[in-house]
Amino acid sequence: MNAPSPAARFPLGRLLLLMGAAFAANTGEFLPAGVLPQMAAGLGVSEARIGLLVSTFALTVAISALPLTILTSRIGQKRLLVIAVFAVGLANLISALAPTYGLLAGSRVLGGLGHGLFWSTAMPYAASLVRQAQVGRAVSVVNMGTSLGFILGVPLGTAIGLAVHWRAAFGAAGLVLIGFALAVAVLLPAVPRPIAEPARGSLLGDRGLHRMLVPSLIVILAALGQYSLYTYISPWILGPGGVTVGALSTLLFVFGLASAAGLVLVGVVADRGLTMILTIVLGATALAVVAMALLAGIVPTAVLVALWGIAFAGFPTLVQSAALRVATPRAHGLAGAIIAVAFNLAISGGALVGGQVLELQGLAALPWTQLAFTLAAVLVTLLVLPRVLREADREHARAARARAESEPAAASESAPDRGTADCTG
Repeated sequence: MNAPSPAARFPLGRLLLLMGAAFAANTGEFLPAGVLPQMAAGLGVSEARIGLLVSTFALTVAISALPLTILTSRIGQKRLLVIAVFAVGLANLISALAPTYGLLAGSRVLGGLGHGLFWSTAMPYAASLVRQAQVGRAVSVVNMGTSLGFILGVPLGTAIGLAVHWRAAFGAAGLVLIGFALAVAVLLPAVPRPIAEPARGSLLGDRGLHRMLVPSLIVILAALGQYSLYTYISPWILGPGGVTVGALSTLLFVFGLASAAGLVLVGVVADRGLTMILTIVLGATALAVVAMALLAGIVPTAVLVALWGIAFAGFPTLVQSAALRVATPRAHGLAGAIIAVAFNLAISGGALVGGQVLELQGLAALPWTQLAFTLAAVLVTLLVLPRVLREADREHARAARARAESEPAAASESAPDRGTADCTG
C-alpha cells in the first residue's frame, strides 16, 4: 500500500468524493425496491419479477467481483474507479430507456459488474490515500455513502418515480453517476499499486489470501443473520413488533439514521482495537435483536431498531479494515473484492434463509435466527481473528525491517568508492 507521509493531512475531500460515488451507486442498486409497483405496471410483469432485479444485481456482484479484480490487476486503480462508476451510471441510463423487461435485466447485470468492480477498487484506493493507522477511518468515510443511499438516495429516487415516472428516477441516478465518474477522473490522484512481493507460487497459495478467508467467514455468518431478519423487517415490525402501518416508514427512517450515526461512531474508534470493536458491534447487535424478540410496542421497538442500526452499521467498515490488514501486498487489491463477494452472497442467502424460517416457524423466529448466526460470527472473531491479525502484523513488520536494511545497502553500493579514488589519485 502507498505510504503517505506521517505529517500528511487526512484527505477528507477526496474520500468524500468516493463517498458520493458510493451513495449514487447504492441508490441505483436498490432503486427497484422503491418504485417496484410502477415498474411492474409499466413493463406488464409481476412485482415478483421486478423484485428479482435486486437479486440479479447482487448475484452479479458476487459472481464477478473477484474475477474482474484479477483480470484488471494491471490497470491503475484510479482508471478502474472511473470505468466502474461510469459503467454503473450507463447501466442506470439503459434501465431508464429499456423498452422490455429483458433489456432491463441486462442493464442490471451491467450495473452489477460495475458495482462489484467499484467496491473491489474503492477500499484499496481509499487505504492508499492514508497512513496505516487511518485505514479504518478512511474506509468508514467511503462506507457512509452506502448508508446515505438507504437514508436519502432510495427515498429521493422513489419520490422522483412517484412524481414524474420510474424511468426518470433511473435517469437521474445515471446522470449523477456519470457526473461522479468525470469528477473522479479530474479530481482524484493516481496512486501506485502496492509493491508486489516476489512471485513464489501462484496467487492461490498466497498467505494473505488464506488469511482473508477469516474476515470473509465473519461477513458470511453475520450478514446471513442480518439479512435473514432485515429482508422481512417490515412484516416483522407490523406483526410481532406490534407497530401500526402508519408508523412503519418512520421506524425504517429511524433505522437508517441510526445506521449513519453508528457508522460515524465506528469511524472514530475503528483504528483503536479491531477485534475488540468488532466483538462489541456484533454483541450489541445480538442483544438488540434478542430484546426485539422479547418486547413489543411502538416505543420499545423504535428504541431497539435504532440500537440495532447503530450497532451493525459499522460492521462493514471493520471487516473491510480486517481484510486490508491481513492481506499481503500481492493480495491487497483483492481484499475489497473478496469482502464484496462475501456480502452479496450473504445478502442473497440471508433472504433465502429468512424465507424458509418464515414459512416453517413464522415471523417470531426471525430474530432468533439472526442471533444464532451472529453468535457464530462472534466466536470466529474472538477465537480465530486475533491469531491471523498477529501473524499479518509480524509479517508486515519483518518486510518493513527488510526494506529498511536493504535501502542503506543499496545506497552504499551505488555511492563512489572514495577510498579507492584517493589511493589512485
